Amino acid sequence: MKTGRKGTAATVVSLRPTGVRSRLSPPSSLSKAGRSLFLEIAGSVDANHFTAADVPLLCSLVSTTLAVQAQAKKLERDATLEAVRAWEKLVRLQLSLCTKLRCSVSSRVNPWTAGRRAADHTPNPLEQFLAENSDDDDDR
Repeated sequence: MKTGRKGTAATVVSLRPTGVRSRLSPPSSLSKAGRSLFLEIAGSVDANHFTAADVPLLCSLVSTTLAVQAQAKKLERDATLEAVRAWEKLVRLQLSLCTKLRCSVSSRVNPWTAGRRAADHTPNPLEQFLAENSDDDDDR
């Protein structure tokens, strides 16, 4: 241990110049598709949204999302009741993980803001045309 008075270099704390956290990187235990999905999810929100403590939960979300996609493909081929139930359980787990990680729309948008956005939405001419024609189809 150095004796005597400390120099200024020993007391300087290095700070990140921008104060922004770097984005999380996926663990090597994920597959290539899993790493890609991890980066997509982590990149879809602000860099400060997730912390290193969220990585295990994010990995669970990635695994669940990949399983949901695989089960959906299986469901397209063979729509049995068991396949539907398995898909439904996976989607519920996926929704729960998204909610806990605050990735779902309901956790990011104030309900009043969402209501104003819906009220401010004016349908474009194509939407009006489709709405009018869907009423005609119902009458037949």
